[in-house]
Amino acid sequence: MNDKNGEKHKPKDKNKHIEESYYRLHGFKPEVYVEEITGNEKYVRIVLGNREVIMHHIYKKQKDPVVTVEFGEVIKQYNSVFKAELDINKYLRGK
Repeated sequence: MNDKNGEKHKPKDKNKHIEESYYRLHGFKPEVYVEEITGNEKYVRIVLGNREVIMHHIYKKQKDPVVTVEFGEVIKQYNSVFKAELDINKYLRGK
């Protein structure tokens, strides 16, 4: 996924807290990397084995978040982080 300058985003800051939360919520523990752009906008890279997903989400006051997920070459949009995570889980697990 590219930012407004056309640069490819690939977060590099590993986040152990989110990894643990992911395990508690979803039952498996991928590597999770986060790049926070602003308090309301962040990129999250989730890696399990040789599969990788980049999620970009923006929270807006009084509105559903805007969530974009890059599954390899396929990019999908969601209005819920939870719905996006369900599809991310399927992709990472190869289902």
